[in-house]
Amino acid sequence: MLSKHRLSIVSSLLIIISFFVVQAHAAPESENQIRMGVTLPLTGPGAEWGIAARNGFQMARSEHPELFEKITFFFEDTQLDPKNAVTAFNKLLSSDKVQIVYDFGSATTGAIGPIAERSKVPLLSAAFDPSVSVGKNYVIRFANYSAQYAAVLMQHLRSKGYKHFAIIATENAFFNSLVEAFKSNLQTGESIVFLEKPTPDATSFKSLITKLKKAHAKGGIDAIGIYTYAGQGTQFLREAAEQSLTLPLFGSDSFESDSMVAESQGRMEGLVFPNNSVTADFRKRYQDRFGNVAQITFAGSTYDLAVLIGQIVTKSPQSLSSEAILTELEKPLPHNGVLGDFQFRNVPAVGKYFEFPIVVKQISGNRILPIGSVTP
Repeated sequence: MLSKHRLSIVSSLLIIISFFVVQAHAAPESENQIRMGVTLPLTGPGAEWGIAARNGFQMARSEHPELFEKITFFFEDTQLDPKNAVTAFNKLLSSDKVQIVYDFGSATTGAIGPIAERSKVPLLSAAFDPSVSVGKNYVIRFANYSAQYAAVLMQHLRSKGYKHFAIIATENAFFNSLVEAFKSNLQTGESIVFLEKPTPDATSFKSLITKLKKAHAKGGIDAIGIYTYAGQGTQFLREAAEQSLTLPLFGSDSFESDSMVAESQGRMEGLVFPNNSVTADFRKRYQDRFGNVAQITFAGSTYDLAVLIGQIVTKSPQSLSSEAILTELEKPLPHNGVLGDFQFRNVPAVGKYFEFPIVVKQISGNRILPIGSVTP
């Protein structure tokens, strides 16, 4: 017979052995989990975009729980700062062991793209700037590229007979890419006669507006393009009104904000910009849940991406590696989501990306209304 002391030791050993047996059986389930990193500007000048993007992920998970039983999201705030993005990306790889990452921002994706390539971790991006994905195997933009938006916008501006333009563009990678795309779409007889690039922290544009008025008096400007952060755009239009500068306006997706439009007190009336567009049903569900529709296009984009990833993971009978996820994403299959029909493309000149329908929108009576669409 074993002594009580020996029985105690044996019992302890059996408990330890049982623990490891249970853990061994549980391992495949935990290994089958997909860990996805998400780097967004949740604070700072791009917060409205980042919060909408986060809302899209959360809404997809709550509306389709069956698709996310094997997916865990890890969110990090970049403030649209490339250095912050690099720090966040490295943390996601080393500490959180993610297999795939989504990033918001041309400058931030430009900074972490090379790390994704070296680490062989798929990086999905909301960047419009195609340069961040050109020549990359692991960087895929989940968005159209700048020239596609510019082409749709120019088609509308030409229909109005506009040929000579002024552009105010905040100095950063995203807005720079929009300006370059606009330039590349100019035809004979069309020109940018005035171009200013205020810094991201600029809060007053009075001297710039004075210069703009002088340029208009000399050669004539048909329309003004405003490629700035939301708050800067509102301030520019307020000061332009104070100096009695009134010209047709166009811009970027920065104006996809009902609160910004309302704050402008009619100064944005008639402004047009190209963007993607969500379905009416999604818009209502989003409004009901979050109480606003600011930058809802990016919420729709991350919603569609989350559902796509969820479908890929759910259909797989086993754990997916980063390479396997990449292979599934790159299949040339048609998809349908809240942004409409979309599909993966691989074009050497612009890299890997997903293509969506583009809509021209106009601010009318404090509302943002689609006035025409083009599928690239």
